[in-house]
This record gives sequence, structure tokens and C-alpha cells, in this order.
Amino acid sequence: MATPDGETLSRLRTDRGISQAVVARRAGVSTGHISRVETGVRPVSPAVLTGYEVALGLRLRDLVLLPAGDTLGANTPLRQEADQMRRRAFTAAIAAIAAGGPLGEPIQRAVAALGGADTPARVGLADVVQVEKAEQMFTSWDLRFGGGLAREMAGAQLRWATGLLEAQMSDLVKNRLHTAVGSLAERAAWSSFDAGRHDSARTLFKLALYAATEADDADLRAHVLSDIATQQLYLGHPGDCLTVIRMAEGDDRISAGVKFVLHGVKARAYGALGDAGNCTIQIGKAESAYAGVRPEKTPGWMTGFLCDAHVHSVTGQAAYNLAWARGQFSDDAHTRLSTAITGLGDGRARAVALCATRLATLHLHAGNLPEGRRAARTALAVTPGLRSARIDRDLGTVHTAADLHPDDADLREISSQITDALATVG
Repeated sequence: MATPDGETLSRLRTDRGISQAVVARRAGVSTGHISRVETGVRPVSPAVLTGYEVALGLRLRDLVLLPAGDTLGANTPLRQEADQMRRRAFTAAIAAIAAGGPLGEPIQRAVAALGGADTPARVGLADVVQVEKAEQMFTSWDLRFGGGLAREMAGAQLRWATGLLEAQMSDLVKNRLHTAVGSLAERAAWSSFDAGRHDSARTLFKLALYAATEADDADLRAHVLSDIATQQLYLGHPGDCLTVIRMAEGDDRISAGVKFVLHGVKARAYGALGDAGNCTIQIGKAESAYAGVRPEKTPGWMTGFLCDAHVHSVTGQAAYNLAWARGQFSDDAHTRLSTAITGLGDGRARAVALCATRLATLHLHAGNLPEGRRAARTALAVTPGLRSARIDRDLGTVHTAADLHPDDADLREISSQITDALATVG
């Protein structure tokens, strides 16, 4: 006597909204066993078939009476019975939900109905474009809202994109796909870094570097290394930062825009080390590199953030690092950071917050209270909606600086607002 195959059982189970775990419990086997049955790896044993019948409330053995090649035909009594039961159950469920009732199942199970990603057997340029568009979208989210949101969304897209690498494709498509996957992995890594998930960031940075190297994309490879170096600097290792940056140098193919980024990271590292001479040199090199930027020679993934205000932000942070390391006020840092804040648009809330918190800390430590209050309020104005561990840390630094002036009522209020903002995030 014939038995329904795994694919048919899977379709029946999915149609009824029953999980593999439920079937496994009824059959007395593991969920993995049921998964292997549905994919055809394991046979449909009598015990497993009984488990499906109990879980679904259907006499599946009747399937053997169906015409060959029509195991679940639309006009068979079994299919009609199953469809009728499913329609009644669905109608009852939506009536309950519409009346204010519960969903009736965990939200994650409802989302699981989407199933896994379907990877095509052959990949073309249209598939690559989808990955590129996704990276652009997640970059805009990251710049505007911080890494907390972009990290989750980019990760889901990355799982699908990496699956494409196993498909058949031309060499041209393969190189472009590796670049797209590398860019997406870099965005996921940067978002993880910004969200404070440093181990995840390291893993994703390695994936991004691998994909960029496979694509022989000099700009992307150098930019990934600059991001890795930035993470090292943030974690308090300027020496390691400079070591990583040196890995990116020496390739004549690197565009002016990426050279600007490399010099900017080096400037911030030398500033953190208190090395005024090299910090100043690297700021000058960063500005010179930016002056040589040509749109037609700039990677597309850089166009979302490379602008005059971004240059002031990067060099301003370098000048701030130097001032902080030396315990001195810096007019240069003030000018650069202030110019960056003015030039950055609504889509760059995190960059505004980064610059404003540093500007506030700089002035508050120098006793310039009006300027410090103004910068702190600017930071607080753009932080609602941001999900960034880096911004949270910077707000804490402003709070500490404000506490240096306990007699100032305005600064006490600012400290209270920072406390509330951090509590809301937590």
C-alpha cells in the first residue's frame, strides 16, 4: 500500500498551521526527524504517519486511494474535507481577532509561516541589484536611527544574500555579488558595532573582508579595514587601530574617497595617542584626499555619507581626541565640530549626536558653560529614536562633565534629561 510522501505531509501540516514540534510529539520522534522526513531524507514510517494523522485530525491513509500523480487533488474528498476545516478554522480565528481577541499563537510562529529563503539555482544581475539596494536602504537607516534597527534587518537580508553565493553565475555576476555581499556584511558589522555587539561585529567584519577580497575590490577591502580599525580605536586600542590601517595602505587602486577615510581614522588614532604632529599631518592628508574626490570614481556605497559636513565631523573628532588626550581646550575642534553639526542633515542624526556630545564635553571641561549647554541640548534633541550604544556612552560622558558644575541649574536639568534618556533606552 502506498504512503503519502514527505512533501505532501509538509504541505498538509503547513496548511493547517501545525508546527513540526507538535507532529514530533505525537509521533514520539524528534523535530529533526520530522524535518528529514519532509525533505525526503528519511522515509515515512507508520509511527510518523500516525503522528501526522493525530496532529492534523485527518485520515492520511486515505491518500493512497487517490489517482496516481494527484496525491492531493482539489476534487478529492480528502482535500475537500481539509479545505473546509481550514476555512472554518480561519474564519473563526479572524472573527475572534477582529473582536479584540488574541492572535492564538506566538507571533514568531506566525512570522515563521514565511518559510525559509528560496535560493535560485542560477543568479543574475537582477539578484545582485536587490542586494545592492538593500545595502543602500540599511545604510540610510543606520545613519538616521543608529545600529540597533539596521543590524537586525541587515542580518536577515545577509542570510539570503550569502546563500546566493552557492548558485551558478557568470564571473561578472560573481564579482559584483561578492562586492554586494561584502558591502552588506560591512553594514551589518558596523551596525553591530554601533549597537555594542562587538563579537558579532568582528565576525561580520571578517565576512565583509573575505567577500571584498574575493571580489578583488580594493576600495571595499580598504574601507572594511578602516571600520575594523575604528572599532579597535573605540575599544581603547589606538595602536591596534594603526596596525590594521596599515594593512589597507599601498594599493594604488584605492579611490580618493576611501583614502580620505583611511587618513581620517589615522588622525583620530594619533589624536587619542596625544601625538599632535602626526594627528595634524593626517588631518591635512584627509582634507587633501577629499579635495581630489570625483563622483565618477567614488564607490556607490560611499555616496550616502561622503560630503563636506562628514569631513568636518571626522577631522573634528580627531581634533577632539587630541584635545582630550592632552587635557586642553581646542578652538580647532570647536570650529570643525560646530561646522559639521550645522551641515549635517536630518538623515544624519547619529553623526550630529556624535559631534554634539563631543562639543559639549569639550566646552564643559573648559568651563564654557553656555556653549556646553547649547551643544548638550543639540545632542538631546536628536537622540530620541536613536538606538546606538556609542551615543549612549557619549551621553554618559556629557553627564559626567555636567556634574562638574553642580551649582548650574540648567546643567542639572540637562543631566536629569540624560538620565531619563538612558533609562528609556535601557
